[in-house]
Amino acid sequence: SVLSLVTDPSLIWGANGLYFNTEEEQDRPVHVTLFESDGSPAFALDLGAKPHGHASLSYPQKPMALIARPGYGQGTIDYPVFGEDYPVTSFRRLLLRNAGQDFNRAMMRDALCATIMGSEDLDASAYRPVVVYINGEYWGIQNLRERHDKHYPESHHGTPTDAIDLLEGGGWEEHEGDNHHFFSVCDYLEQHDMSDPSAYARARQVIDVDEFSTYAIAQDFFLNDDWPANNVKFWAPRSITGKWRWFQYDFDGCTGAWGTGPSESRLNDIFGGSVRVTRLLEALHDNPSFRQDFVNRYADLLNTTLSVESTLRSLHHAAAAIRGEVQRHLDRWYQPTHDWNSDIREIEDFLQQRPGYARQQLAAFFNLGATYTL
Repeated sequence: SVLSLVTDPSLIWGANGLYFNTEEEQDRPVHVTLFESDGSPAFALDLGAKPHGHASLSYPQKPMALIARPGYGQGTIDYPVFGEDYPVTSFRRLLLRNAGQDFNRAMMRDALCATIMGSEDLDASAYRPVVVYINGEYWGIQNLRERHDKHYPESHHGTPTDAIDLLEGGGWEEHEGDNHHFFSVCDYLEQHDMSDPSAYARARQVIDVDEFSTYAIAQDFFLNDDWPANNVKFWAPRSITGKWRWFQYDFDGCTGAWGTGPSESRLNDIFGGSVRVTRLLEALHDNPSFRQDFVNRYADLLNTTLSVESTLRSLHHAAAAIRGEVQRHLDRWYQPTHDWNSDIREIEDFLQQRPGYARQQLAAFFNLGATYTL
């Protein structure tokens, strides 16, 4: 697929351009056309574009958010960007990522983890790779993604954008709504013994514990090195029945990207760390029902979604989708001799070994004893 962006060159290279002033929050008007692999136009829309990310903005190919607003046109991108089978076909925001800190490496780590976990009840972000042109100039491979913002809960869960709390980090960074309810939840878990069934039942009324467990399992399995000190974002509906859910995002530092091998474990950090998200998980861990459900959930995933067969299938599909374009991309971005296939083999080796280690670590951490093949 090809994504073409056309705009006034000054909006790219000028003093307030997307590639010069990455601190500017104001979006710039661009005309965006997505072409399918057979050359047919999927959509052609006037949108806004603005820089997105933090560390990823330091790379020569920049990430940006594509924004649909009524001022530019119809106000939505109405097209099955991520396929006819994907449940969301109308978008107000899309991301054009440079693969973050996986730029000019495998160029897919975060997207791959989201794809692998995509079938689970987890707020992950859909993905498709595109070949980008800016004002007709070849710009290489970028990852077209959903954006984790106030529109995600609306499109995936039907929660209106003006009826959510959306927070980041330890809860102090308020993107939408406020942190009052979240901090009251934190206080409750810290002040009550979660081994008490009634206290745990109350916690389950305000936290989507099943989703939270799956989120933690993904962090452990893929060994995300850029978490939990960073990349923690979560939301809840502002309603009596609203439960807190966590976004799975920014897994660029996983599957060995930063040198962490498949024999490592994050379970001690997940259930004993000092940051807010791990303190909540540590409190829930005091409950025997939570521990049993967590173990069963992890074991089930290791036999299905996180099995070697399943994860390698996703990897090989993702690699095949960009393999023919990789060398041209590397030539464009000044690394013509980089061995992209070695990055793919690194992820492949990790995914082949990780389930075995994860089973052993799960059994040791939760004192499960021997395992049996049925």
